Amino acid sequence: MAKCKRIPFPKQKICLGDFRHIMVIQGRNIKAPKEGVDFDEIFDDKLTIKVAVKTLGSLGRGVEVFDATNVGVTATHQIITIRVVLGLTSESWGVIKGVKYRFLTVPGDLDLDGRYTVIFATVRGPEGIKANFA
Repeated sequence: MAKCKRIPFPKQKICLGDFRHIMVIQGRNIKAPKEGVDFDEIFDDKLTIKVAVKTLGSLGRGVEVFDATNVGVTATHQIITIRVVLGLTSESWGVIKGVKYRFLTVPGDLDLDGRYTVIFATVRGPEGIKANFA
């Protein structure tokens, strides 16, 4: 078994091999309709980046799922980028292997050395289901 090449990260063990997921970061824009009351949501791909994903303890314990969509707002995953990503907000989204993640909080660079961005997110579900965009 390959030995973990550990990288310095506060209060947890992170290996370079943990950054194996490709995430597309999307921005969400809400466009007012010309007629009616249904707003259009437009997701623009902003950046593709390698990330480490850690499942938090809330997944599987009390998570509300309806029609393959997580309807709760509890953080289910911690996503760590291998570099600092500026401009992320709670209106930013991530897609990993066709699954959408809604960013809840982006505390930023926890050890203030300009190397990582830590994102707390909730998994919404498959990208093709309209309810996962809410």
